Amino acid sequence: MIGFHGTYGYLGDHLHVGLGRPVSAGGLAALAYGVGFGAAAFLDRAIDRFGARRALPAAFVAVAATNASLAATSASYAALLAIVVVWDSSITSRSTRSSCASARSIRPGAARSWA
Repeated sequence: MIGFHGTYGYLGDHLHVGLGRPVSAGGLAALAYGVGFGAAAFLDRAIDRFGARRALPAAFVAVAATNASLAATSASYAALLAIVVVWDSSITSRSTRSSCASARSIRPGAARSWA
């Protein structure tokens, strides 16, 4: 999520200055991000089925691929919106949200020591 907020400023400027879209085009990018956020809930079943340890590498590959796709599709507004939906659904899936817990084999609700 932090990645989107950092990128959003550049994306909005690119849409307005680079592609000549109105400022409201940035709002549609934020809406596409929200759609991807909601769609990520459907990935949770796959994570439950395969386990977070096996799903996490796939999630990281998906995040890397969508980040590269943002650059590759920067000339097309429609393609950028589609990539933003996919990007957020790969970022906010449970496998990436729980990467620390799964990587350290911490049971949910167990006490954590960061010392």
